[in-house]
Formats: sequence, C-alpha cells, structure tokens
Amino acid sequence: MCGCDREFSETYLAHQLASGTDIHSGLDVMVTIGFQDGICRECRGLSPEACPKGELYGRSSKIKRYYWREIFFETTKRYAKWAAETGIDLSKECLEHLEKHAEIEREVIDELKVSHKIAPKYNY
Repeated sequence: MCGCDREFSETYLAHQLASGTDIHSGLDVMVTIGFQDGICRECRGLSPEACPKGELYGRSSKIKRYYWREIFFETTKRYAKWAAETGIDLSKECLEHLEKHAEIEREVIDELKVSHKIAPKYNY
C-alpha cells in the first residue's frame, strides 16, 4: 500500500494490516513489507485513475460510484471524530448510531459534488 494511506490505515483499518487474502487460492497470507512511499499515481505526480464501482441500487450517482474511496475515507474520519467528541465507543455502539453515520456521509457527498464542479478529480 502507498505510504500516503499509512496514517488512515493504521488508525481505522489496523485489523486489516497484518494479513491479506491470496486472490487465487483464497488463503490468508501474512503481510511483511507494509507501506511503501510513491506507490499510488498521485504520489508519483500522475493524475488519479478512475476506478468506478458498478451501478447498483443506492449507488447510481456518478459521485457515489467514482468518489467511493474519498467518501469512505472522509466519512470514517468525521464519524470517528464525532464519536470521540460525544464519548461513544464505536467498537461497542457502532450499530446504534447508523443515522449519524448516514448524515455525515450525506454531508461528505454534498461537499464532493461542489468540489467536483469546481475541480473534478475524475472525468466521467
């Protein structure tokens, strides 16, 4: 993984960093190298490559399909910040606050729509 994702991954996805699944055999493989700088296109000075998700129910807008990674990262950060400020332990009470998560995600999507109009990151 690229070094630019290190802080986010170690903070919010630490449970996924020790091993991965081999795409061919389906077996768990221990990760030994970890993060490397300059892996992603943006860190190499290139424009990001669009990797849209498929059009499904609830994910038909191009913003949701193309900016899914940005939506996930920013929603996760804001939701964790809100939980810390309100004293909520997300490891125990995560499902009780799905409405707040959806509210934060809507805010992030609205901000990305504005940002995309001004300076699009991906071309549709």
